[in-house]
Amino acid sequence: MSIPQSIRRIGPAVALSLASIVAVAHDAAYPRRPIVIVVPQAPGGGVDSLARLIMPRLSIALGQPVVIENRVGAGGLIGTRYVAKAANDGYTLLFTSPSHNINAALNEKAGYDALKDFTPVALLGRGPFVLVAHPDFEAKSTAELIAMAKKNPDGIDYGSVGVGSFNHLLGEMFNTEARVKLRHVPYRGSSEAASAVVGGQIPLSFNSLPGALPFIRAGKLRALGVTTPGATPLAPDIPPLSSAVPGYEGSTWYGIVAPAGMPRPIVDKLSGEIQRMLQEPDVGKLMMQLGIQMVYGNPKDFGDLLAAQSILWRKVIKDANVTLGG
Repeated sequence: MSIPQSIRRIGPAVALSLASIVAVAHDAAYPRRPIVIVVPQAPGGGVDSLARLIMPRLSIALGQPVVIENRVGAGGLIGTRYVAKAANDGYTLLFTSPSHNINAALNEKAGYDALKDFTPVALLGRGPFVLVAHPDFEAKSTAELIAMAKKNPDGIDYGSVGVGSFNHLLGEMFNTEARVKLRHVPYRGSSEAASAVVGGQIPLSFNSLPGALPFIRAGKLRALGVTTPGATPLAPDIPPLSSAVPGYEGSTWYGIVAPAGMPRPIVDKLSGEIQRMLQEPDVGKLMMQLGIQMVYGNPKDFGDLLAAQSILWRKVIKDANVTLGG
């Protein structure tokens, strides 16, 4: 924003002060036009479904259309890079999840820094994954799986949606924490990985709990444990993996970030409206139907989470020697 000639004449200090006042007033008028929320995943996934649940409500709260734009490709890199390079005026935001940190940690050519290139806006919720087994698998609990794995140095197979995916790294973290070896078998998608366990091609996989629950309830899969620190309200009868592996936690999360350097008044406006929206009586129930527990985090809380996630996944990737070629 340029400073008028009349302001520049009265001295640098006063001009800077007046310019700040003008900037604050400009930010207070936000938003003046539609806002684009970039979802770096395909329509129908967990991130996209939650975005489509809350965005109409956010449109009403902000008084401007909020448009979802799916920018898909390279495991989320395309959409994330796009937002990292966008103007930091509050009109281009990113709806994201753990892949935000994982991609940056795994890929030296990711094209963005998960922390430096973004402004945290708000954490919206968390969701559990679950370790499932074929019903005929010998181990009936996490403790039995660990005992069985210790007797099988060649490893027990578990499936994921691909190298470097969230559920792949959940397995690698389990290996490290439980001091066992589950052998990773990548598939081309979540349905293919789940079908491989249901069909008995592999004995184990880490899946999103909402996606696995119908198979669990039908007796086609057995749940060994959820990845949340304690039992989840979505399926309180499934024990946490941490009951057998103390400290194990691998919850997924959902949040909104903006390009780095977005003005604080805009951050506060967005975060405040998101908090109020999440407090609406039916929002928590609708999120639970998606398998997501509503958890609001302000910009600082969310920033702390992003920083911790970057440390966590870099360590998991390093300890397991995960590479995109392996």
